[in-house]
Amino acid sequence: MPITSASQAWAILVRHARDDIESLRLLELCLDTHRVSSLVSVLQNENKGTLVVDFSRQKLALETLDHLLHFAYARKCMEFINRMPYSISANRNEGRSVLALRAPRGANILHSSPSPSNSLPDEQRFNVCLSVHKEWDRMKRFSESYRQGVLRSCTGAMIRDVVVVGSGVAMHALRFVYDALLQDPKGNQAASLSMQRRTFGGSSDPPHRRLRLISSIDTSTALKALQDLEA
Repeated sequence: MPITSASQAWAILVRHARDDIESLRLLELCLDTHRVSSLVSVLQNENKGTLVVDFSRQKLALETLDHLLHFAYARKCMEFINRMPYSISANRNEGRSVLALRAPRGANILHSSPSPSNSLPDEQRFNVCLSVHKEWDRMKRFSESYRQGVLRSCTGAMIRDVVVVGSGVAMHALRFVYDALLQDPKGNQAASLSMQRRTFGGSSDPPHRRLRLISSIDTSTALKALQDLEA
């Protein structure tokens, strides 16, 4: 039976998860070599970079992927994906096209409308990458001055803690990268690079730079993130 609505596609997906997937074990699914090979893709670009997409470690069957694709089609996800490179409406919060954030320096992504009837004349279109890289440069100057000790606290001491206030996926990604770098020997060593030997919490070892993330308006969460900060 053809799927006519997103709600119908979602209902089918929910029923499939309940009746066909819930009782399965991931270990058994991974023993199915046909399933594993079908859920792994290896992509290479012209610069010989490799991207491995592996869904085989997820608790899903090949039929699950079909149901997910049907749901995405019913929700018209391709229309949104097609808007991403150039449409401001794809990222209403920041007012810029989504893929411009990943575009290399020198790229030219002109803002326009995804609808031909509302398209702008060439003289009114602008390269959205310019503002993106301008912001990147500002962030790089700030981070380098922080790491090199040029940027100082109000007491003239080197800054150890940086508090980031934000929300959404970007904050989760930042936390993931920060935690991963601390587990890397070189990243952990770099966290104390150029830091002055000064007693923090009773230790005379070079202090580590620390990132405090606040992604909630909850008062107790903010207090926990801000505790033991020093000027």
